[in-house]
This record gives sequence, C-alpha cells and structure tokens, in this order.
Amino acid sequence: MGDRIDLSVLASALPRRPLPIRHDVYPFIDPRNFLGKLKGKVVVVTGAGRGIGLEIAKAFASAGASVAYISRTETELDRAFTLLRESFSAKAIAIVADVSAEDAPSTIIGQVNEVLPQMIKRMTGTIISLGSRSAIRTAPFSTAHSASKAALLRFHQNVDCEIRQYGIHSYYVQPGDVPTSIAPGQGVINLETAAKVPQLQHVLQNSIGASTESPRLAASTIVWLSVSEDARLLSEKYVNAEKDLEGVILDAKRADLGEIVKRNLYSIKLEELDFI
Repeated sequence: MGDRIDLSVLASALPRRPLPIRHDVYPFIDPRNFLGKLKGKVVVVTGAGRGIGLEIAKAFASAGASVAYISRTETELDRAFTLLRESFSAKAIAIVADVSAEDAPSTIIGQVNEVLPQMIKRMTGTIISLGSRSAIRTAPFSTAHSASKAALLRFHQNVDCEIRQYGIHSYYVQPGDVPTSIAPGQGVINLETAAKVPQLQHVLQNSIGASTESPRLAASTIVWLSVSEDARLLSEKYVNAEKDLEGVILDAKRADLGEIVKRNLYSIKLEELDFI
C-alpha cells in the first residue's frame, strides 16, 4: 500500500483566494437554476409590497411556489398581486397587515394556517429572516437597531437547535446595502437631533450613495437557501449575500478541515480568557 495522505495537510496547502464580493445576481444563485423547483410549496413573505420583499416574492413565484405575501399598504399589495399572477402565473394570496400591530400574528397565521406545526408535521421547511450587518458590527447611533438584529440572529442560532431534527432549517440573511424607502422615510431620522450632533451628521453624510446592491441579490440568495441541499450546511448561520456563496459552500463541505467549522464562523460567540 502507498503512503496515506494527511487530508488536513492537503487542505491547508490548497491555494487560498479572497471570496468575490457580489452586488447582483451571479450564476451560482441565478433564479433560472430553480425554475419550478418549489412547485407545491407555500411561501410566506412579509413586507412584500415593494423593495426587497417584492423581489423575494417574485423570485419565489418564478421558482414555482405559491406565495402568501404581506404588506401594510393595500395599494402596493394590489400591484404585487397583479404582477405575480400575470408575470409568473403564480398562486398568490395578499394579506394586509402591519406585522408590528398587536393582532397581526393572528391575522396572518389565521390565513396561512399554523406554519411551524405544519412544517414539523411534514418534516420539512425553511425559516429565513432578513437582517443586516448591524448584528455583528459596533457603530454609533445604531444602538436599538443593532440590538434588535443581534437578537434576531441569536433567535436563529437557538431555534435551529429545536427544529433541525424535524428537517427544518433556519437562516439569517444580510442582504447588503440595498436602496430602500425606509432610510428617507418621514420620522426615520430625527433631523432636529442630527442638526445638533456633528458625529451623527458625519455618519449620515457617509451613508449617501453607499447603497450599491441590487435587491435581486438578496432575493436570489433566499431562494437558493430554500432550494439547495448544500445550503443546509449553513443552517442557523449569518448568511452574507454579498460574499460569494459558491466559495462559502466549498469551505463548508470540508467540514472539520474548513475554516467555517474550525473557527465557528458566521455565528455570534463570546470568547473568554481561560488561562493566564
């Protein structure tokens, strides 16, 4: 017999290169790869009247899914309904609800059935939240936003421990800097306070023109997470849509030899001092 090859040495000897940064759809997650793949599946999309939410609804419809899409603005839902039916011949239901309202969960779930129990019964399902990089970055004037996103990421890390045994997978997606209608919206920024705080003015000034990612990037990433069996390697993780997922999956498939497993990447963790 020949000499045995140490796979850990071989993996460390492989040439390494920076992961490509993506700003729009690329071949690995191209929606055309998934045409009809979700036929017979039902998808619930919140905030689906415009922006990223609408792109997500369109991407799922093109993959053959039936879409229950939710927005607080009825006129936006009407336009989305027409688009999904005419462009994709998709089965769709429009639900007008403000997810922040007290009675919204019962309104939504009452029309879409009990989602998680149905997933458990069928031993399959995917839960995806759209977050931001604020979950893992420290920045001034983003205290509430960062805290909420970090909590959302921890939700996915913890709920995965409970539901993966039922074939259900869970992801937190960072969509990149996507132009949205939220930032310039009335009341979003306290202009009176901003006028008095030079540091806040500087932060706002630097944000102008920083949104360069297409909403299609996040939408295609989310459909890929729902369709690809390889994506399950990233369940409970922080999925950065800007980073090339083909390269990420290549490392994840190396299991204990890969950086993701060895360093527990894409997870919130606190490392403490053990020795002195």
